[in-house]
Amino acid sequence: MRVAWLQNRRLSQFLGLGCLVLALLMGWGCGRPSASSRGIILISVDTLRADHLGCYGYERDTSPFIDQLAQGGVLFENAYVQLPGTLPSHMSIFTGLYPAEHNVYPPDGLLSDQIPTLPEVFLANGFRTAGHTEGGYMDGGFGFARGFEEFNDHSLEIETDLERTFARGLEFLQRRRSNERFFLFLHTYSVHDPYGDLRMEFAHFPPAYGNLYWSGSPPEGAVLPTGPLLTEINRLGVPPSEEVREYYRATYDAQIRYLDDVLRGFFEGLEALGLLDEVTVVLTSDHGEELGDHGKFLHDQIYRETLRVPLIVLHPSWPEGARVSELVQSIDLAPTLYELAGIDVTPSMSGVDLSPLVTRSSQEEVRESFVESLDAAVHRSIIRQTEEGLFQLMWSHELSSEEGEWISDEVVFDTFEDTFTAEIESFHRERRLEVLVDGQPYADVGLAIPKDKQGVWVASDVSFGRRDSEIEIELQSFHRERLVEVYAGSQKLAATIQRTPAAGLGGHGEWRSTASSGGALVGTDPVILRFVLGEDHPARVVTLRSENCDSPAMLGISGDPRCLAFQVLRVRGLEKARKLSDDLLVPPDPRTLLIELPRGGHKKRVTLRPTSCESPASLGLSDDERCLSLWLASPPLWRIELYDNDRDPAQQRDLSAERPELSKSMLRALHQYQLEPMAEALSRDLEPDVESRLRALGYLP
Repeated sequence: MRVAWLQNRRLSQFLGLGCLVLALLMGWGCGRPSASSRGIILISVDTLRADHLGCYGYERDTSPFIDQLAQGGVLFENAYVQLPGTLPSHMSIFTGLYPAEHNVYPPDGLLSDQIPTLPEVFLANGFRTAGHTEGGYMDGGFGFARGFEEFNDHSLEIETDLERTFARGLEFLQRRRSNERFFLFLHTYSVHDPYGDLRMEFAHFPPAYGNLYWSGSPPEGAVLPTGPLLTEINRLGVPPSEEVREYYRATYDAQIRYLDDVLRGFFEGLEALGLLDEVTVVLTSDHGEELGDHGKFLHDQIYRETLRVPLIVLHPSWPEGARVSELVQSIDLAPTLYELAGIDVTPSMSGVDLSPLVTRSSQEEVRESFVESLDAAVHRSIIRQTEEGLFQLMWSHELSSEEGEWISDEVVFDTFEDTFTAEIESFHRERRLEVLVDGQPYADVGLAIPKDKQGVWVASDVSFGRRDSEIEIELQSFHRERLVEVYAGSQKLAATIQRTPAAGLGGHGEWRSTASSGGALVGTDPVILRFVLGEDHPARVVTLRSENCDSPAMLGISGDPRCLAFQVLRVRGLEKARKLSDDLLVPPDPRTLLIELPRGGHKKRVTLRPTSCESPASLGLSDDERCLSLWLASPPLWRIELYDNDRDPAQQRDLSAERPELSKSMLRALHQYQLEPMAEALSRDLEPDVESRLRALGYLP
């Protein structure tokens, strides 16, 4: 049954329409859309996923009253936050700035006084202001209390916190004078972990909700769903069974249903105060919750389940039951509220007013949203909406240091290039390295051979990456004349030999054909091999091979124990010399790793997998107990994922390999977001009670 306030809103809209008709007939205006709004109420439900509400398509009856709210206002179908973390996300809502612009991050960020907030702007424009939160990262000491005449951030950590928070909001509204405009902010952790497990000493809701969506005892393996214990599940990397995941979803959903019932009571209180048809109400969240959808819990990753939040706005002059499909961001809330309140002078913001999307006075062909994780250097995302659909590209950095670092296990990265080069070195001793491309073992890989002063000495074979179609190689045999075969890929080549070394590479000397065997008979004096491949020749690697070698030590020439066949002095049209091998052994001194990847400009996923590691502590080298395998120094290594959020809302199918042009376009756009702080954030000392609350919520270890 629809509540009375829905009928009141219809009447308000009818009167607004009448005003518009009179304005057209009489030639006068009705004022700005905000004229009939006596105040603004912003409600933030921490950790509320949009897709767990009925009005966003959820099958479970978690939100009957919120669904009614959506019918009486405007629902934004694709509202995304800028970071799935309580402190920076709410600060973006309060400032209209990206997290990197307001620069407030946990655990101790403090907003600069140079950046104004929602309550400060409203207070400066004559609004009465009140804010009631449940502490944690919504503690006033981070900057949230600024501009509020009345602010409360204390939590008793009992099941009645939600009811008490909304009761305080109603008390503020009861005390205000009838002609005073107001801004009221209400925040609750009622949906946040710990989820409603009846085994806990306290819960976010009364026990009557405990078995609402789950009957019987918790399933085997279901630990108490608290922040610290769910964090430990993430750390172990072994997700629980589907039955356990369903249990956590059920307890999470029960908290939403309790929230829904309390919200109904709050709106009945607004109706009793005569405010329902005269206020602007915004219901939203700072981020969602993972619930194991992509292997983890809580809200660390930046998949759709942590970024897409509900956004429902009720405003006297906005239509009833409207749905806006365009992509919007949490940073758009501040400029939108300023517009609805009729405030002309607003701070500098990256967000934009959403009113034109509701009134359809303007439409953009492409809309984008930029997202980052708490570790923005490692995980970032861009969401783009076009006529084709809503796509999300996720980017992650695979090494924390761009200079290089010691690794223990495999490194997986993506590239659109046809060649990959990195500096690599084994820890302590020679180790095998396996290379896979798109999950399959890959052999077109090798290590660059270090040069002596004169060139590269070769024992049996050496390969070069081909750069040009015309190739010249200056070389000489060790100790005696040898047959050197030349291959382009697997094809044996016929080359010509220049016997006049003084001419040098590219010079003009006396040329003659090589032996009919396809090999070049090379003596101990330098000669130049020359051959030409067509521009369209498929081979990308040129290999020189000899069937025998001699050791200088065994010949009594020197103490050099290596078995040498020939020496490459100079090359033209070729890249670094390397040793090709299916069994790639990396020595404990620096080498250059070269991988010739499949051509075509499509995305390749490369895996570098060392087969062993050792601890410096176990070897008596240092106190370092890490198990080290290889040192890897390279260009930035990254991975990307591309999802169609419209057709694949669960984000199960990565399209980045199928859609290379879209992937590259969005990757370029992502890297254009080079955001700088509007003002440097400060830091604060966390009081013991704040630390305790953050620990209970799983934010601190």
